[in-house]
Amino acid sequence: MRSYASQVSQSAKARDCKKYNKTDVGGRQVKWYNPSTKKVESLAGDGSEGAQDGTGKACGFVQVHDICSVSDTLFTTDAAAGKIKLMTGLCGTKDFLEHLGILYDTFGITCKASTSQPITPELAIQNLNTVDEYMKPTVMNVKETNNLKEDSTTNGPQGAVSQKTQTSIELLLKDIGTISKESLKRITKWVAKYFSHPSSYYPVPQTGMSFKDVRFMTPLPPDEVSKGEEQTMKDWLENYRPVR
Repeated sequence: MRSYASQVSQSAKARDCKKYNKTDVGGRQVKWYNPSTKKVESLAGDGSEGAQDGTGKACGFVQVHDICSVSDTLFTTDAAAGKIKLMTGLCGTKDFLEHLGILYDTFGITCKASTSQPITPELAIQNLNTVDEYMKPTVMNVKETNNLKEDSTTNGPQGAVSQKTQTSIELLLKDIGTISKESLKRITKWVAKYFSHPSSYYPVPQTGMSFKDVRFMTPLPPDEVSKGEEQTMKDWLENYRPVR
């Protein structure tokens, strides 16, 4: 790690306003400077000449020049390579995957060869509250970044969880007891038995009859309708048409 910058070209203020990101043309690196500690540390680039992409010190620049920041993302230009490079951290991705794992563990979603661990209803509610407390401020942050209204709907293109997922978490927190009970009915064999008062019992028939001996009503034979009767029926329909 180099504690200085040999040839600073451009700088951009970081989101927390406590650090400044700078391009070091001579060192072929992007560095950040902390005014409080007076330290300069390497952020991207290994110092060797090359335009390869990669993580942190594994990437390279030929002639890194301009730099600007949008939220937590940096954009730099490599003039000699004719490229614009994007640099962003993985802290947000790490937090998202951790809370996604909590949600998966709550409902027993695992890899194909793994087995889920049973959890108590109290722990399930606690996990849902943890996910909800993470999700709400994250969605609000996305709306502020994209200049969206507070009551607008976010989905995949805005970089946030879908509105359906947000609604599902809220419904689960409101009535997870009833939802669990109804879900168990679908996956278990159960039967409902009702015991009423003896006076409500239906009498048991003492006689029987073979099905082939049952006499059924025969349909009435068709009849012709005259033209006059047909017109009368149409008139009645027009004058007394039922209203829905």
